[in-house]
Amino acid sequence: MTGATKEWADGKMLSEQHGAVGIVTFSRPEKRNAVSIEIWYRLGEIFIAFNADDNVRGGAARRRRPRHAAAGRIQPAQPEQRRFS
Repeated sequence: MTGATKEWADGKMLSEQHGAVGIVTFSRPEKRNAVSIEIWYRLGEIFIAFNADDNVRGGAARRRRPRHAAAGRIQPAQPEQRRFS
């Protein structure tokens, strides 16, 4: 994961590495970067990937615009979203 940007959850999240830092970017501006059940699962997968990389020493999260993120709300899972492969 060195330097390359990887898309997760159909582009709703991005991961990349800057030096020894793994960075996750939430990219759902149409939903004000709200976190869904799928996003929670993918966030775990991203940090597992960071942990497996000996070059990554820490992690950070950020969001794409808009400036204000939806806080404290997780969208309910639709029946087709309850299981991820």
